[in-house]
Amino acid sequence: MSFKSPDAAVSALCNKLPTGSFDKAALDAQVAQVLETTPSSSSAELRRAKWELALKTNIFDLAMNEGRALKDPGTKYYDEMKHRFDVSLSFLQQDACDSSFMLTLLEDLLQSQSITSCARIFTWVEAHARALTSGMHETKGKSLVLLRTLNNLLRRLSKMGADPVFSGRILAFLSAVFPLSEKSGVNLRGEYGPVWESVDASVERQEEEAEKAEAMKTDEVEGAEEKKEDAMQVDSPDKEEQNKKDAFYKVFWSLQLPFSRPPVFAGILSMADFRTAVEAVLPRLKEATAHDRALAGGKAGHESSATTSGTKRKRASDSPDAPGVSDYFFAKFLTSPELLDLEIADVHFRRQVIFQLLVLLQHLDAWTPTAKAAWCNTKNRSLQFDFTLQPDDATWVSDVRTRLAGELRSSVPAGGVFAETVAVVLERERNWIRWKNEGCPPFEMPIREVGIEEETKEARKRMKAEREGKEGAPRYGSAALKDLWENGFKELSQLEVMMRSTDDIHGYTKTIKAQDKLIDMMKARLPPPPTDGTPAPKLPPRIAAQIEGAEAMKLKTAWLAMRAARGAHYGMLQHAGTGDVVALEAAIEKAEADEKARADAEDVDMKGDLDEEVKEENGDVVDAGDGDPQEVEEMKAEGAAVESMKDVEMAEGEKDVTRSAEVAAAGLQGQ
Repeated sequence: MSFKSPDAAVSALCNKLPTGSFDKAALDAQVAQVLETTPSSSSAELRRAKWELALKTNIFDLAMNEGRALKDPGTKYYDEMKHRFDVSLSFLQQDACDSSFMLTLLEDLLQSQSITSCARIFTWVEAHARALTSGMHETKGKSLVLLRTLNNLLRRLSKMGADPVFSGRILAFLSAVFPLSEKSGVNLRGEYGPVWESVDASVERQEEEAEKAEAMKTDEVEGAEEKKEDAMQVDSPDKEEQNKKDAFYKVFWSLQLPFSRPPVFAGILSMADFRTAVEAVLPRLKEATAHDRALAGGKAGHESSATTSGTKRKRASDSPDAPGVSDYFFAKFLTSPELLDLEIADVHFRRQVIFQLLVLLQHLDAWTPTAKAAWCNTKNRSLQFDFTLQPDDATWVSDVRTRLAGELRSSVPAGGVFAETVAVVLERERNWIRWKNEGCPPFEMPIREVGIEEETKEARKRMKAEREGKEGAPRYGSAALKDLWENGFKELSQLEVMMRSTDDIHGYTKTIKAQDKLIDMMKARLPPPPTDGTPAPKLPPRIAAQIEGAEAMKLKTAWLAMRAARGAHYGMLQHAGTGDVVALEAAIEKAEADEKARADAEDVDMKGDLDEEVKEENGDVVDAGDGDPQEVEEMKAEGAAVESMKDVEMAEGEKDVTRSAEVAAAGLQGQ
């Protein structure tokens, strides 16, 4: 269907919309069809202006019915308005309107609607926040329109009734849409609220008495004289006591001036007067807290005698007045002199005053000479004033802050929780002020462009650690081949030598050393023990079972080595202890070395004796050489015979030793 103008197309489209919910895709298709079937010979900019005017006119024609809608509980005014918003948003998303058209439309519409209607319209804004803020820059364009619209709406809202809830919704929306570092919402100049107006107890009392007198004049009740006498008895308190109350009243409420405007310390208020006022108020607050604790203790003791602790906990949790449910609220306390004692008796009032005092004292801590040197050179001069906290005043401020924190913890109910909450709030406030003093620098980290190698560096490290952590899995081959390589095996002949059965102590010791090295390598592949922060430690790997098998094989080999050493080295078994075959081998090697050294020494001595005998015999032969040659030959023959006999005796001795060793070995085998 073709339309002659954008006005007719928008009206027809809005009239065809269902009263309930509808599909967004179907609406977009209808809008696309309307855009295609509506002829236009104008430029793109002029065509956009025509569509914007048609949509805006249609919505404002409906807005004229708001007065009747407020009086009709069953009205469909707000549903129809939201449907027209959906149509306008669909035109915007199909590039038929300017990017800031929807926000400009909302700005004009909210200025003409009541607070009740604005709250209903803002519900649609919250639901479509992503579409409305798409492509929005926080310092220009439609972001400025959105800020202006919502700030104007906030100025219209009061601080009483249901309006604070609506204000909170608006502020939450702004904090979600704009970044936290947006300077338009941080009170960059440090502007304070309204100045506290001082109160006078006498003036307040005169006003109250005037109101009572006016009420008595207009009250036409019999017995006026009797009431007058009663009033005179009540209105004549002790003069001195009344003066004390008036003085405390003035001192107490005078603290609200520095609470609301700290720069007064640089002008009309001296630090000495402030200290005097604080020291006068703190004892009254402490006295009221002690009274509450005494009442709470007595009540707890009375209840414990009647009910069990489990019943008390159930009763406390089921009560609508339980702490943390309805005890905390925002109240605006009155300044009547007659109400001050009752307000001080209220724990919420005392906590309010203590919290205000803690905020002010923390602010004063920033004005010590050391603290000022850290931020006084910043560009934000509007936050500074001519004041310096002296050292003795700084000591007093620190002492009072400690006392106030203890006072909050001792208050009932839930004093500890309240004190911790206050500490967290104050810490955040300190960081927030420091950030503002520095000129609100952006703290969002920009996205850093990295290459593929740098980007995957951590992932590759993690994958490598996971691969090496899977029960010590080797990079190449298998675990058995890795163990053989690390044990120094290069060829199969080394394995054959290792696997040969032998009864020699040295062979067993070599096997045990190889097993020790294998056990150490398997232990190195074990995962680290779980720490306390590990939520679910992994199951122990199969390496533990392999280590246990290697330990058992090591014990078996040690037993075989001890059995092999008991025959030839029985006296050396004492060096093995509980199975240390390596120590046993060292002792045996030492004993064999000592025996060999002793045998070598005996051979040297025997050889020396033989040499001496030979020399003596040769000397006799030489001496006899001058005699008869036949005698000389006979003497040589006798010497040769003696030498041959010695050789035969030595050979026979060696045969006897060998035969004895064979007999001993045969006896051990028989055993």
